Amino acid sequence: MAVDYTQLSKGLGWFSLALGAAELLAPRKITQALDAEGNERLVKAFGAREIAAGLAILGAPAHTERVGSRVAGDALDLGALALAARNSPRNPWVWGAIGFVVGATVADVLVTRGLKQVPTLDDMDPAKAPPPRAGSGKATSPEPAHTASGTPPVVA
Repeated sequence: MAVDYTQLSKGLGWFSLALGAAELLAPRKITQALDAEGNERLVKAFGAREIAAGLAILGAPAHTERVGSRVAGDALDLGALALAARNSPRNPWVWGAIGFVVGATVADVLVTRGLKQVPTLDDMDPAKAPPPRAGSGKATSPEPAHTASGTPPVVA
């Protein structure tokens, strides 16, 4: 069974939007659950980062670096959660959040690696590439000779 990494990437994009919205809309609840009151601005900043990542991924779901950037965000999340675990080592919400972020990191890494294996049109033989779609920004028919040479057409 073939895995559609572009579709998985879109799922990560939507997940980023949802998580970012939760962090922006409920930072106090999140910090209370993690025994990290006073860090609501940090949670909001992480939410903005998630939304930016989600929008970037949905804008170009096959773009490896955009999905890979989520891994850097996961590292920031894990660093913040490590501090929360140090301050409140018996808090099950902290350990649950760490497990959640580790799972997301695994998904991010697997999708990023999978996208690197997906051939793009640039990798294809131009003779075998499908014709461009109308409205794609690529020429759908040969350019007239007068515009290709840069000379204006002769009108009689």
